[in-house]
Amino acid sequence: MLTLALTGGIGSGKSHVATIWAGLGARVIDADRTARAILEPGSPALAQIADRWGERVLDGGALNRQALADIVFADPAERQALDDITHPAIWASVDEQIAGARREDPDGVIVYDIPLLAGYGREFEMVANVSIAAAPEVRAERLLLTRGMSEADARARIAAQSSDEERADISDLVIVNESDEASLESAAMAAWEGWVLPFAENLRSGTWSPARPWDPALAVNDDVGLQLDRLRYHGVRPRAEAGLAVTGSEEAMVRAGWVWQGSSWRLANPALDLRANLSGGQY
Repeated sequence: MLTLALTGGIGSGKSHVATIWAGLGARVIDADRTARAILEPGSPALAQIADRWGERVLDGGALNRQALADIVFADPAERQALDDITHPAIWASVDEQIAGARREDPDGVIVYDIPLLAGYGREFEMVANVSIAAAPEVRAERLLLTRGMSEADARARIAAQSSDEERADISDLVIVNESDEASLESAAMAAWEGWVLPFAENLRSGTWSPARPWDPALAVNDDVGLQLDRLRYHGVRPRAEAGLAVTGSEEAMVRAGWVWQGSSWRLANPALDLRANLSGGQY
């Protein structure tokens, strides 16, 4: 199963791409919706929040989001305390949703729609990452038109998030969205047909066929270092040894998006021709 993290800053058009891909057959898991669900009345995470900050963050047993925001956004230590409570619960829920989708359709495509990915410690949980990029001034203008924000508020919200460059560094594919909706839809379709589906088929079949999406708004990340970082994240040790050699479990290699081809591993990403031998001939 191909799992993709789809990320992008506010006003980038990320959610629109998620909607397009859902219409093409992807199973979309929404990080914001999941974050709200794990804080419903009676949830363990809400109980931990109440223990930490008391009744002042509750309203009739439900979370008073504004009261909590007033506390955590004014103090980085308080924000970290909240992240320490919510992030494990969010990821546990995401894992459950992925497991359920895998049972229903083992060869499907899961898109995890997550605005905050870069810099949060679990950048390589999915097989691959896709980011939606747009210049800050383009995004600010959209926020003025679609959400009624002031320019100062829009730019502050944009500046508070990771930059497009930081997101691109951890992304296997970047979709640049600086034109109209028709152009974005064209790019999203090209990415789906020319990269997502071939990627999923490589994983399903255990073979490798090349494919590279062709659209002026798409950019493939060819940096091998990105793939090595993903391997390390999953506990695999890569090193130069007559090419690329790896030491790690089969499960870890599969989670990192590799397929075994009888005598060596091959990255399933159809836009990269990357092989790895077993170091010393064993895991």
